[in-house]
Amino acid sequence: MPELFKERCPAGVYETLPAAEFVPFRGAGRDFIDLPETVAEAEKLLSKPVPALPATLYMRFHRDGNRSEYEAPYFARRRAAQHLLFAELTEGRGRFTDLLADYVWAICEETTWVLPAHNKACHGNPVNCLTDCFDLGGDDDTRNVDLFSAATGADLAVIWYFGAGILDGITPVIRSRIRSLLERRIFHVWYDVKGAPNWWMGDRGEKLNNWTPWIVSNILTAVMLCESDDGRRSRSISRAAELLDRFTKDYPGDGGCDEGPGYWTVAGASYFDCLEIIRDMTGGRTDLTGHPFVRKMCEYIADFNLFGTTWVNFADASHLLSCDRALIARMGRECG
Repeated sequence: MPELFKERCPAGVYETLPAAEFVPFRGAGRDFIDLPETVAEAEKLLSKPVPALPATLYMRFHRDGNRSEYEAPYFARRRAAQHLLFAELTEGRGRFTDLLADYVWAICEETTWVLPAHNKACHGNPVNCLTDCFDLGGDDDTRNVDLFSAATGADLAVIWYFGAGILDGITPVIRSRIRSLLERRIFHVWYDVKGAPNWWMGDRGEKLNNWTPWIVSNILTAVMLCESDDGRRSRSISRAAELLDRFTKDYPGDGGCDEGPGYWTVAGASYFDCLEIIRDMTGGRTDLTGHPFVRKMCEYIADFNLFGTTWVNFADASHLLSCDRALIARMGRECG
């Protein structure tokens, strides 16, 4: 099926807005951070410690196949950090600042952001045991980016960008550490690593699935917010276009998601996220949101809706799904 970026830009070179002039989410203004309901969620966290993630919990999947025991506190940390950030941005009274710093510091202290179930050992460690990611050597496991290390990078990028005034009021070390870890764990792989163990890039001809747009959308978020080098910003668009074309090359012409409606939110919808970011980073010069094929991908979720929150389900997708209505409304406006 269509390789949209190759059709639009055969040379594969994209001009981005200068980082110094770029304003993210320009069309949304600052309304999207005015979320009073997050204050109530953040208040629930004030009397609770940051969940622990010990080594033995990471090894649990390797030992007995249980992944949920590690993932529950792992995801709780990230949800909490986002609630605390937006609550403090909404309220602006400093009530959540210290706890936000604690959560961000704890996420930075994690040896890896890759889930145990996605750990790819590179040089002798048992698969899914403890990861070796202490430097950037050729045998280091830090070459592996999975779904949720990429999502963590995007989460921290949002905090780095929008939480600057909050965290720098404590110490600039926190944001400096975020940026350093983004470079080591996300950008290093994005710019310099091809092939194994990052099969989702398709550099060896792999058939791709939702991992590709899901990871690319999160990496582009981090690039959009934290990358100050204009050359690398342009290079990021070129790399994203290459990978996204590999994804759509095997996508059905009717825009259908063969992984089911539950995965559409991180397949077709994540692809659309990528298109929006690329459009904004290029100042509208590369805008594929109105392409008929993209419209078919977006309409899939409406076509498979039976009623309310009930969908036609197959693969391992549930028949019950709560979709992001704001995203779907935005797709409708962009795609017509």
